[in-house]
Amino acid sequence: MSEEKELAHSNSQLEYHNSNLKVKVEENSVQLSDYIVKFGYLGCYIDRLTIVGNLTDQLESILLDYDSEINYYHSNFFKGQLFANSEGNFFIEHDLEKARKMGIRDFRLEFNPRLSRHEQMEFIERFVIPNLNNVSISRIDIAFDFERDLSNYVIDKAISRRVYFGKDNKVETIYWGSPKSEYQIRIYDKYKERKKKGTDYDKFYYGSFDCYWRMEFQLNGSKFIEKQIRNDFHVLQETKITKRNYAVQDLSTQEQIFLFVKDKSPELFSQLGKASKAKYNKLAKDISEVDLSDGFRLAIQNIEYCYDVPQKVSLVDFCKKILED
Repeated sequence: MSEEKELAHSNSQLEYHNSNLKVKVEENSVQLSDYIVKFGYLGCYIDRLTIVGNLTDQLESILLDYDSEINYYHSNFFKGQLFANSEGNFFIEHDLEKARKMGIRDFRLEFNPRLSRHEQMEFIERFVIPNLNNVSISRIDIAFDFERDLSNYVIDKAISRRVYFGKDNKVETIYWGSPKSEYQIRIYDKYKERKKKGTDYDKFYYGSFDCYWRMEFQLNGSKFIEKQIRNDFHVLQETKITKRNYAVQDLSTQEQIFLFVKDKSPELFSQLGKASKAKYNKLAKDISEVDLSDGFRLAIQNIEYCYDVPQKVSLVDFCKKILED
């Protein structure tokens, strides 16, 4: 049986989602409950994780004896799937020559913890990470799901913005920042994305909501990520993600134009003079009605992973355990 079919059968995500939210509300009292009701918050997940380190003889021996799908090209280079029939979720690569030339770690493991089985996570925690030297996290994608249309939300930060529309001329995806920078933010219609690429179960699951949007923070670079771990992922809270309420007060045509430029073309807005930018930044703040990041501090205390035996843990604790092993 494929993992996709087992996911539909064993996870019972609709029932689990509701029961898990109830647990969250009980544990985090009124504050998280208000966030769920106000913003349609559904859950927080690690959607992609890249662990790097230097391969040891012990780990190489373990991999050779394990039921994996690894292609060995020569003694210093191999790559493939850590687990056979894992639907491409657990990619590993060892390239000693490239690592020496670039001054980087020689082993990389990339996977999605949310789509992992409990036994797979246990294998990584017990055998892979402890048998790596100089372990670090070079990339982590943190996903926040909402039953709310996020297409009109803006990020109050001077970073680039790219918008992609669907055939119906509605916003499907917004990128803030560059994938090569320390972090990038993606906002997209998760239901539409799964409707195009997902299984029949995906279409059923995501289509059972009035709408289903995802916001992802892609964090890059070991030093930046380790700093974020030490500071409780402060970047998530400091990035204001707001929705403007232009009806709060009467705005002149000029003010509306400049606010539109600020929200839709930050690169152009950045060319204004200091006084003008200060004026419209304050005006934008005055008419900002909500801020999605208000609940991120609580949300990351309850990240979810392992679809067959759902686990819940603090994002900081999850990452610290990897680095400490």
